[in-house]
Amino acid sequence: MIICSVFEDPVQREEGVATSQTEIYEEKDTVLAIKHHQCNQCDYQSVKKSILQQHINSVHLGIKNFKCNQCDYQTTRRDFLKQHVDSVHLHLKKHACSQSQKNVLQQHINSVHLGIKNFKCNQCDYQTTRRDFLKQHVDSVHLCLKKHACSQCDYRTSESGRLKKHINRVHLNLKTYKCHHCNYKTINNWHLKNHVTNIHLGGEGEKCSYCEYKATAKGNLKRHIDTVHLGIKHYKCTQCDYQASDNSTIKKHMNSVHLNIRSYKCSLCNYKTNYIWSLKQHNSNAHLGIKDNKCSHCDYQTTSKGNLKRHIAAVHFGIKIINVTNVIIKQCDYCDYQTTGERNLKRHIGNIHIVIKNHKCDYCDYRVTEKSRLKPHINSVHLGIKHTCDKCDYQTSRKELLKKHINSKHINS
Repeated sequence: MIICSVFEDPVQREEGVATSQTEIYEEKDTVLAIKHHQCNQCDYQSVKKSILQQHINSVHLGIKNFKCNQCDYQTTRRDFLKQHVDSVHLHLKKHACSQSQKNVLQQHINSVHLGIKNFKCNQCDYQTTRRDFLKQHVDSVHLCLKKHACSQCDYRTSESGRLKKHINRVHLNLKTYKCHHCNYKTINNWHLKNHVTNIHLGGEGEKCSYCEYKATAKGNLKRHIDTVHLGIKHYKCTQCDYQASDNSTIKKHMNSVHLNIRSYKCSLCNYKTNYIWSLKQHNSNAHLGIKDNKCSHCDYQTTSKGNLKRHIAAVHFGIKIINVTNVIIKQCDYCDYQTTGERNLKRHIGNIHIVIKNHKCDYCDYRVTEKSRLKPHINSVHLGIKHTCDKCDYQTSRKELLKKHINSKHINS
């Protein structure tokens, strides 16, 4: 009997079959098997395709095939399931040394409950509570070791878990976090927490002083106020003056403007883009011939918004369209948007990317991009004007929320 080094599972030997993921199948002569099957996402190799598939399912896709028969616990590895059963259901404590147990307990208290960061990077000011986090930091930041590559775009990372999340969110759009109370699904754990708090727990949580938003944690509420209401941009580009409210937007800006990296590639042609919505639009228009743009005046359909505008102008409004050659096309530096007018480009950048907030509240530092959004802020925050439901005691500062309340509580109930 042989113990698998990955799953710690006793495996009975069968003739001509690899015993485990150690891939040693001739124990007497200690002959190493030739590893023909290579993982396309990391350096892992295997002698059998089935074992390679187990590796991909467990490490990269996070498929939890191992389920506890005594509770709802699931995991990607057999050895994790065994540890769970031993510790939770059988209450087996393998380490009998009292001093060792004290050390482990103290480490747990320091890192989890006290937040003491004992592990410090010797190359920068980074500190963390766990040794494995420090190793990940050194590998990714200082050694630039990004061993795990996405097979569908140029994304690379030093952690297999991050690659799995990237694939699930960006390419598969998998909503892995499910609400136990309803059919709600999402790709983020904090989205799920907010959903449960606001919808099922009666909105218990910290409420935003500017709007109806409620957060499950102080950090989430502060982030919401900074980004949505105060327009504070904590993240700055190291190459130019561009600022953003979140790190992911800065990365997209760096890739598109300074590094000229197009993360999303079309599998049918050489088209590349930084945005998944742009790739989907390209596939629909160029390869699938999906005509999503329909004329509201007749049965005309087209794959392009520009073609639809020209059709409406020429056919229904009698505007003559002149085909001008050598027209200078203005390209947005942040996305694939194009236009022939300089003013259109500036308006696009101001509204979509840089978000210039020219309209300031007379009573506080609140700023918005559109003047129409300033009035609801003043009414709700400074004047205390509330919209009241005529069928119950519900009040809100926003008219659209009152409509939503009436539709959900009184009309549809």
